Formats: sequence, structure tokens, C-alpha cells
Amino acid sequence: MRFFCYMQHVVLMEAAYSTESAWLNGFVPQICEKLRERLVAHRGFHCPLLSSDRPLECTKPALKIAWDSGLRYCECDVRLSSDGKIMLLHDPNLDKLVEESAKPTPNANEITAEDLISWPLLQKDVHLTYLEDVLLTALESGSRLVIELKGSPGSPTVGSAVARLLQGNPQLLEACALVMSFEVPELLGFADAWDESIAETSRPKLLLLTAIPRENLEAKYQTLDLGDSAWPEKAATFLARKDSSRFFK
Repeated sequence: MRFFCYMQHVVLMEAAYSTESAWLNGFVPQICEKLRERLVAHRGFHCPLLSSDRPLECTKPALKIAWDSGLRYCECDVRLSSDGKIMLLHDPNLDKLVEESAKPTPNANEITAEDLISWPLLQKDVHLTYLEDVLLTALESGSRLVIELKGSPGSPTVGSAVARLLQGNPQLLEACALVMSFEVPELLGFADAWDESIAETSRPKLLLLTAIPRENLEAKYQTLDLGDSAWPEKAATFLARKDSSRFFK
């Protein structure tokens, strides 16, 4: 009975996105192979203006449709729930993913993982998911995930949690292409939690994201998600440290 319900859910999801999914499946093969192998689907196959035709961002359907079309790489953002579980979620809260009447929503780090997964979203059959589940999905299809770390004030670093997950489940490393963040403390958390003495595991590459202000560029593209106004000083101080090379080698 549970298997039947799951299959029925899959069929309904595929039907809901069939037109947009068919477009993607027809478009991706037209891209030259060299370029296609380097493209990354940002938060999966989604569009805020087409939320009734495409999956919500950073959900399993959004990532799976991108992978199934022939794109090897997807990017996702991760945050910690109140009970320390690693969840796929870009914003601090769920406001972007719920009906207008359900706003405002609490921050993810104030909600347990179980409650986050069961939280009613704009698409009733779509739910937030664990990073581990998505990595397993990527592994099964030979796809890979670019993981962006999103910190929450007052919470442990999600970076350290991701490091423990990957090193504790080394089979998942094949599905992790890169770990990145705009936030130096998150990358430090990942690097410090990674046990270099375990020879069987090779640490993923880390990327510190930055944005350089330019003239005639809209402010929103300059600020992005830089955490706070002190990020340039924090990044410069960190990169000047003698041991910083061990984090970004």
C-alpha cells in the first residue's frame, strides 16, 4: 500500500511538470557536450514566476528533473534545523515557499526537521528534504551536487554538520562536487570538522564566494548573500592566516 501511494505521488508530480520537463528534455541535448558537462542547475529546475509549472527551488523534484534531463550538476543551499539536521533551504525562513496567508514563517533553525518536512508548501505534494536523501538520489543517477552552506546566527555551523555527514558516509563523497559559502565561519566549520587522519576519505574542494562591487551593476547583484557588512575584512583576515592554505588547497 505504501509503495502504491509512493508511485501514485511520483506519477502526479511528473504530470504536474510534464510540459516544462518536456521542454527541458528537448533543450538540454541541443547544448554542446563540452558546455553541458559544465552547467550547474541553480537550486535545480525551478522558476519563481512558474511555480505552478515547475517544482519549488531546492526540492528533490527540482533537482531530479534537472539531472534526468542530462545536466550532471545541480546546486543547492543547506541550513540546520533546530535539532541539527541538514535541510535543503535557501532562505532563513519558508516565506518564499508558502501561501501568502501562511506568512510570516519561523526561521528554519527554530523548527525541527520533522516539522520542516511536513510544513505545507505552495505545492502540496512537495516537501523540504534532507541533504543526505538528495545526495543518495544523485549517487544513484551518477549526478553531482554543489552544496552552498547557509549559516544561522546563534546556531552551530552547518559546515561542520556537512563535513561529519560526508566523512561518516564516504560513499556520498562521489555525489558531492564542491562545498562553497559566502560565509567564512561556515567554511572554517567544515574544514575544522574534517578529520584529515582518515585516509579513506578525500575532502571536497572548498570555495569562498565573494562579490566585487562594479559601477552600473544593480545593488542586489553586488550584495548577494554576503552575511554582514564586515565580510571583506573577515575574508581578508582569514586568507592572510598562515594556515589558510590547508582549507582551500
